[in-house]
Amino acid sequence: MSATGISLKAEVLASALPRIHEFRDKIIVIKYGGSVIEEKIYGDNILADIVMLKLLGIHPVLVHGGGKAITNKMREADIQPKFIDGLRVTDRRSVVIVDKVLNKIINPEIVHGIEQQRGKSIGISGKKVISAKKMFHVTAAGKKVDIGFVGEITRVNKAPIVSALKRGLIPVISPLGRGANGQAFNVNADVAAAKIATALKAARLIFISDVNGVLEYPEQPDSTIPKLIEIEVEPYIQAGVIYGGMLPKIRSALQALKDGVSAVKLIDGRISHAVLLDTLVEPSIGTEILLEARPEPPAPK
Repeated sequence: MSATGISLKAEVLASALPRIHEFRDKIIVIKYGGSVIEEKIYGDNILADIVMLKLLGIHPVLVHGGGKAITNKMREADIQPKFIDGLRVTDRRSVVIVDKVLNKIINPEIVHGIEQQRGKSIGISGKKVISAKKMFHVTAAGKKVDIGFVGEITRVNKAPIVSALKRGLIPVISPLGRGANGQAFNVNADVAAAKIATALKAARLIFISDVNGVLEYPEQPDSTIPKLIEIEVEPYIQAGVIYGGMLPKIRSALQALKDGVSAVKLIDGRISHAVLLDTLVEPSIGTEILLEARPEPPAPK
């Protein structure tokens, strides 16, 4: 490598110093989903970033999804997947499949992936930290719909997560909840990540998927909306810009901000080292979710 190339790398590292100081000893909750969770080339990249954050003294907490793997297992069991407003309808057979896929397949794979990056990790079933009750979904038209064993989070027990962090581990949490009678509930992973971030008073909540934030024109991958404020959300929903699986992301992001999480971003995990770029170097990728518009800095004189 040329001296110029080495110097450029050194400048990038030096430019990260203020943000390393900003986030050192802080908790960052990362929701890891979309197709990037299943493709090794992206997964290794993301998990390496997460290990790097830990080495820098930042405390990442990973909440994972697993939608595609669950859908495949359901189809193998001759169960046709069904979604309403981005939420998976989950019958009694389906919730058993969800539990098995998340806790016996995906969670251990992510823990192993972190360990391959020479990080230290621990898998935590959401049933150990998330209390939930049966949720009835209300559609935009006001209709109440029974979507089966889908849970509404009533409480997050942060003690096992905090304990893992104190031991120097990266917690990897599956999105499941436990009811009062021990019944497992499927919990939307975006909502779970937001509630966990709130309970931990996280400095940052990052949603990683296979799209670079909210796209103004869904068919155009380069039409990312860089900043989305609360007042714009409903018009975008009505216009069909925000729909499907993006709905629970945006709604849970706004609620997390209202409940004290400092910042929320939606980024594309297919971008090389997206987590490090967003957190430490150039936080201009993806979409930042805001409750209200920030004033523009004054123009230089």
